Amino acid sequence: REVPTWFDGKMNQDERGIDCGGGCVLVCPGGAKEVQVLWTKVFEVRSGVYDIVAYVENSNFSISAPHIPYKAKLYDEAGDVIAERSGDTFAKPNELFAIFEGNMQTGGKVAVKGSIEIPNDFRWYSSTREDQLFTVESKTLVDAERKPRLTAMLRNDSPLAYRNVDITAIIYDSRHEPIGVSSTRLVKIDKNSTEKLIFTWPAPFNFVAETEQCELPVDVMLLLDRSGSMASESKVPPQPFLRVREA
Repeated sequence: REVPTWFDGKMNQDERGIDCGGGCVLVCPGGAKEVQVLWTKVFEVRSGVYDIVAYVENSNFSISAPHIPYKAKLYDEAGDVIAERSGDTFAKPNELFAIFEGNMQTGGKVAVKGSIEIPNDFRWYSSTREDQLFTVESKTLVDAERKPRLTAMLRNDSPLAYRNVDITAIIYDSRHEPIGVSSTRLVKIDKNSTEKLIFTWPAPFNFVAETEQCELPVDVMLLLDRSGSMASESKVPPQPFLRVREA
């Protein structure tokens, strides 16, 4: 019996292209939706040093990419690139994930915006959606007005131990605007175990708290019901409804 091969440089078996599609795990060009960068945010760490984070979506339900190259760039007010760094990430099926590049140095220049550029020439592969390996629990943020500190517990629910796990934390304000980002690397997490995560920031967050939402312009509507207690429990109906309305 001749063993089928998906990498013989020919369009055979049930392939939809040369060595792609059909029973081949490699997805043919144009067979996958492009990854979408939902937002990108730049944070100043100190003068001339910045962190950049992008939130990215892979909306393909049964397609993954083990290697996605990208370029992180910082721009000055004139739109010139003042810092650039290349990296590589991956995307599981139907996944939202963060791309983080920290401590990008601009040589003292001020960065006003940034971008994460992802080309469309990487390879997609047919894949089944995997179960979530890790669970984040007990997230606690304290001292946001001075020196913010976030603690959390990372639980490994799988029967395997993992090494060099990168974890990115994104802090949002009450308007769901990202106001802080940090990343750490866990050297090892054993099977069926829990590890404590700690993220710190040297400066306070610039944010709108939930208690400050009332200071924003709002529309207010007061509703009065027309039940019996409001319209007929009086010697002069429809009182007390009219008096309440006047008040």
